[in-house]
Amino acid sequence: MVLYRYVENNFKNKNIVLVGNGKIDSDYSELIDKKDIVIRFNHLDNYTQKMSGEKFTHWIINHHTSEGNHGIKRSNICKIVKEKNIPVITPFYTSWSKNIKKCINYYAEKGIKLIYPDVDIIKKINNSKEPRTGFYMIKYLVTLKLKFSIVGFTAKGRGKHHDFQNEYDFILNSQNLSKGQLETISPIF
Repeated sequence: MVLYRYVENNFKNKNIVLVGNGKIDSDYSELIDKKDIVIRFNHLDNYTQKMSGEKFTHWIINHHTSEGNHGIKRSNICKIVKEKNIPVITPFYTSWSKNIKKCINYYAEKGIKLIYPDVDIIKKINNSKEPRTGFYMIKYLVTLKLKFSIVGFTAKGRGKHHDFQNEYDFILNSQNLSKGQLETISPIF
């Protein structure tokens, strides 16, 4: 299924929260679990910390299939996703990376269908760096003019391959968002 159409059809008029993997300063479980759509990312770092609730309606992944060294191993997440029938999305456009096709096959072998875009609605902010997975989803929601909340997002992060400052500036720039479109549940560190 095409990601843009999926998000437009399934997220409209819903209470949405994006739960990032950045530092969470308090227990936001009750607030997060009340949302209709709870989107978690990659290795689910905050899911294991028990400060971001139990609800888990969508898993957004980057275009890598490696197990990683933090959060929950992807193979274990795949079991959870399959048991709970949780949609798995990658917001990365297929021409961006040769890994996308490998990623689609990786999840298909596990019996999980990946939802991904057929067009690229996001251009890289800086040609040498790619957006974080969470930022990519923020851009989708902004483009579709959907209201959403974020928790566990950070202005800094792992690795040097993302443009954290420009992403942070975009999130905080009111010209990019409709009035009342974004609620930050936790501080952006």
